[in-house]
Amino acid sequence: MDFDRSLADQRTMAELVACYVLATWLLDTFNVVGYLWPSGERGSGKTVLLHTVAEMAYLASPPSAPAMRSSAFSIFSIELAKHSRRYPSP
Repeated sequence: MDFDRSLADQRTMAELVACYVLATWLLDTFNVVGYLWPSGERGSGKTVLLHTVAEMAYLASPPSAPAMRSSAFSIFSIELAKHSRRYPSP
């Protein structure tokens, strides 16, 4: 993922994503869980980032092909919340 037009430099953004992945392993300790919202031009690596995070995050699975767009991270976050004991699915 190219973070050139992000709020911070490449290293800081990579560390943010790493912290997000680690936080998914500790979902039960948080009262509020945020989610990543990648945006960018076509081919900037949003889907690659999603799949990479899904490979490392706790109990995550990448969304199906129709959900592959920027909002996929909100779907991803909802799926993570469903697996948390503190946030049962409706």
